[in-house]
Amino acid sequence: METLLATETSAEFLKAWVAIHFEDASYERLARQCKLSSKGYFHDLVSGRRKISHSSYQLLCQGLKIKSPYRKLFQALCERARNNEASSIDVIRKKIREQPSKLYSSNLPAVQGWDYVYSALGSQERGASLDEIESRTKMSRSRILKVLGHLIDL
Repeated sequence: METLLATETSAEFLKAWVAIHFEDASYERLARQCKLSSKGYFHDLVSGRRKISHSSYQLLCQGLKIKSPYRKLFQALCERARNNEASSIDVIRKKIREQPSKLYSSNLPAVQGWDYVYSALGSQERGASLDEIESRTKMSRSRILKVLGHLIDL
């Protein structure tokens, strides 16, 4: 899902979402699924030739099953394109990154973001500094320290 978080435009997000969730689907099928007027219109939205209107945004979210918090990110990207201004995209990305992982087990720490911190620790030989972990996860230093505390207690 990091691919979705790295998108800068609504078209990039849409293209990434389709690649992840509907890799074998044709634009014609996706246009029908989203109740859009044609596959050409869907293609124009994915390629960025057209801006995504509010009504098209609603149809795309329903048809492609885009749920929160990714729906909020997609909405912010659409609004930025329509208004030509920055929005709260970075705040939304941070919230998504700090969400708990979908993996649940009694062996795993009950703290949000542990999987991001764990994956940013580096190799056993080299490890990673707190600054490197912060850079890789885009999480706050205090949050990282809390997660590391839980990981150490395992």
